[in-house]
Amino acid sequence: MTVSAPGRESTPPATPARRTPAVMIAYGLIVLLLLAVVISLPFALVSMVRDVADEAGHSTFLVKPPGGAAPTILLHAQLDNLNELEGSVQLRVSGAQACLPELMCPATTRVYFATGLPTTGTDLQIVPVQESITFLPETVEVNQVIRLPVTGDPIRYPFDRYRLDLVLYATTVAADGTETFAEPAKGAARLNFAIENRTPRIKLGAPQQKLTPSGGLQFVQFADTLTLSRPLYLQVLASLLVLLVAAAAAYAIFMRPLDQLIINSGALVLGVWGIRAILLGSNLTVVTLVDLSLSSVILFLLVGLTIRTLRMLEARTGLYIFRPKSWTKLSAGSPQPHPVSETEEGAEPEGAE
Repeated sequence: MTVSAPGRESTPPATPARRTPAVMIAYGLIVLLLLAVVISLPFALVSMVRDVADEAGHSTFLVKPPGGAAPTILLHAQLDNLNELEGSVQLRVSGAQACLPELMCPATTRVYFATGLPTTGTDLQIVPVQESITFLPETVEVNQVIRLPVTGDPIRYPFDRYRLDLVLYATTVAADGTETFAEPAKGAARLNFAIENRTPRIKLGAPQQKLTPSGGLQFVQFADTLTLSRPLYLQVLASLLVLLVAAAAAYAIFMRPLDQLIINSGALVLGVWGIRAILLGSNLTVVTLVDLSLSSVILFLLVGLTIRTLRMLEARTGLYIFRPKSWTKLSAGSPQPHPVSETEEGAEPEGAE
């Protein structure tokens, strides 16, 4: 028989925690969440480094004169604003004429930036939404801001994608104002066009497919589809932050004492909603998938707090509205007897002879 040292009480062995189904499910979910963080973070870091370091990746050259001919008009466009609410993009276009050795170009040239919608297959139908830049014979440089519509739905942020069907063609303007299509093969308005993306949190993809214009536009110099999407690191970080803040809300609901949860509920709600400012910034004012996810987390947090408060009041008042009282007794279970050590079992009470 083991006898404890004088002046020291014997400590009963710790009882292992019960592996209930709820505990096992929670453990598995936490493991999966940590695996998702470990697996996805390297891809996010690589994408972030490329986006910061690769300045050349912001430019995509789209149009060059055929056959290596020298261009007569140089165009450079900066995409510096995507308005998700209006469904439009803003382009700052800088253009210059190269008509040397002549001092003046032979005629007035007008370059059109138009948007098109594919009709059947790869056919393209020009819609009235278009902007133009006019080069007078004596004009050397032109700077102009144009806006073109895009198709896309911002509610899917950060997995939203936008499509711009861009069409470029030029016309020659006569003295009486009539316009005729410029023919690059004859040396009229040979375009050299480049586009550069300067919009924050937007990635400009290379042209995806070649569209064939219809409707008599035989001299279109460019007709293609451009895609605007979010960088990979933003998609990964947004997903992980929403999942982690949802897990933190679950920890608070199921593991923190009720009095601390009530006191810190306001800070928890503000902390959850503060994730939105990190992910969306202040420019994106439309309702997105991130807003819906964070709103669901806040709803879960407040509903869980209300349910825990109701359970506490049920125990104090004896009123069980949403569940019978017998269910509470069954879920509580029978009390476990306190383990008795060998020393206590064999010891005689004080004062016994």
